[in-house]
Amino acid sequence: MEDGSAMNGLPPDAGPVRQGSDHEAKGRSRLPSCATPYNYGDRSTTDSIRPVTLQGANLSSQSDTRGRLIRVASALFRQRGYDGVGLTEILEASKAPKGSFYYHFPGGKEELGEAAIRYAGAEVAKLIEGSSAAAKSFADGPRMFAKVLADGFEQSGFREGCPITSIALATVPKIGAHASAVQEVFDLWRDRILGHARRFDVALAETDADRLLLLVEGAWIMARVRQSKQPLLDSVEVWLLSLAPAPNRDRNPA
Repeated sequence: MEDGSAMNGLPPDAGPVRQGSDHEAKGRSRLPSCATPYNYGDRSTTDSIRPVTLQGANLSSQSDTRGRLIRVASALFRQRGYDGVGLTEILEASKAPKGSFYYHFPGGKEELGEAAIRYAGAEVAKLIEGSSAAAKSFADGPRMFAKVLADGFEQSGFREGCPITSIALATVPKIGAHASAVQEVFDLWRDRILGHARRFDVALAETDADRLLLLVEGAWIMARVRQSKQPLLDSVEVWLLSLAPAPNRDRNPA
């Protein structure tokens, strides 16, 4: 049969077409080939990106006591989990008086936890956006995103895990406000991933974007256990390969 790529005006080596899935936009391009291993030692694709990182994030827009409390709490929760950090420790680390804390967070630690979820979620969303803006191809975006996460995790001594699950594992679903905030954050991340796909005219389903988040979250745990950033880097490669169906997957054996 004649190669369909010629009929669509695409080069024959454009790669396999992602078949229909939910919320897929018509007329989008073929997914790029992911067969070539990515060289993470080659900084030519990452030097141009300076996205907001979670460690030492800039809080100049809220450099008041409330902002300090959120930043410090988020960092401590990442290291030891929500239940492993007490309010006294947060106050000492942020140098905030107790009265000031309850002025900003009358709901106590639970309200602070919700604010930390939303703050960290927004920072990760900025990281996804920054990776997309610096990417020269569809595959470059998630690879840059994973590399920044992996490098930051390694620099922390593999102690600072996902800032969302470090809270959610202890409080969801029993604290409803936390459950709602976490869901909104995951939806935000998915929307940013879908936005990246639209930028490169790639048809991506919501379930595809969710799958990337699943892989990255699982890889974060494995990276901590193995004390290696490689699982985070590998998670994106697995995801990219999953988007391109095997040539003979639907063919019946002779």
